[in-house]
Amino acid sequence: MFPRSTNKPTQAQLVFPLLETVRDMGNKARASDVANELAKRFGVPYEVVTETVSTGDGQEVNLWQRHVRFARQKALAMGYLTSAGRGQWTLTDEGREGIGQSAGAIVVTVITDIAGRPCGAHIDLSVGLPTIHTLKLGDAKDMAWIDSDQIPLIVTSCPYHDLKAYPSSPGQLSDAGSYEEFLEALDACWAECYRVLAPGGRLACNVGDVLRSRRKAVGGSHHVLPLHADILVRSRQLGFQALNGIMWSKKTNVAYESGGNGILGKPGQPNGVIKSELEHIRKRHPVPIFRFLRA
Repeated sequence: MFPRSTNKPTQAQLVFPLLETVRDMGNKARASDVANELAKRFGVPYEVVTETVSTGDGQEVNLWQRHVRFARQKALAMGYLTSAGRGQWTLTDEGREGIGQSAGAIVVTVITDIAGRPCGAHIDLSVGLPTIHTLKLGDAKDMAWIDSDQIPLIVTSCPYHDLKAYPSSPGQLSDAGSYEEFLEALDACWAECYRVLAPGGRLACNVGDVLRSRRKAVGGSHHVLPLHADILVRSRQLGFQALNGIMWSKKTNVAYESGGNGILGKPGQPNGVIKSELEHIRKRHPVPIFRFLRA
C-alpha cells in the first residue's frame, strides 16, 4: 500500500507551473531539475519531496518526482511538451504560445444567433492552466457546429415536459405537445449527444420524474410519469450503455410537488400519496483514459 502524501499540489495544478519552469530553464530541462524547482516554487515539505515507495522488483521510486511526471503526461497530451530523450523535457511552440496567452484566468466566449457575433467574458481566477470555454445558444437537436466523436463529457438537465412553465422559444422542448412527443424530441437530443461524444465518453443527465396531481391528471387520479426510466430505456435503444445512477436526495421537491401540504398530502385525508424526493443522474460507459485525465 502506497503512503499518502500531503501538502503538495495536484497534478492539474502543476501543469502550468511546470511549463513555466521549463521555459525559465531555457525551454529544455531535465525531469529531476524540474521536479526540484517545482518543489521550491510550491514550498513542498522536505519529507514529501523525499518520500519513496518500494516496487515489486525492489526499486525505490520517489513519489514527488513520479507526481511531477504524471503532470508532465497531461502537458504531453495537450501538445505543450515533447520528450527530447534521456529525461529531457522540451517546451513546444504550442506550449510557449499557451504561456504567453495565459493570465491565470478562465476565458469564456458566448456565441448567440441573435447577436450574430461572439461576445467575450474574462473571469479572473487563480487557476493553473487557463481554459477556454465556448457557450453557444442554440437547439440541442442540431449541434452541427461540433464534429463527431469530439466531446469527452456532456452534463445536462433536461426539461420536465409541462411540469414547469418554461419561456417559449424556438426549439423549446416543453412545447413539444404530448408526453410521447416530448420524449421523441428528447430522443433527437440524445442522438445528437451520442454523435458528438468521443468513444468511451459520458453523458450525465440530471432528471426527476413528473408527478401528476389529481387536479391536473386525466381521469382525476394521481400518477407519475417515469421520465428517468423512459430516458434510460430510450437512450439504450440509441446505443448508450447504462451505468449505475446517482440518487440525489432533493428535499426541496417535497414542498414543491405536494403544494406545501406535507409528504403524504393534507393531514387527516386517507388517500395521501408519497411525493418524490429523488432525482436521477445517469452516466455513459467510461474508458481508462478518462480515469487518467480525471486524476
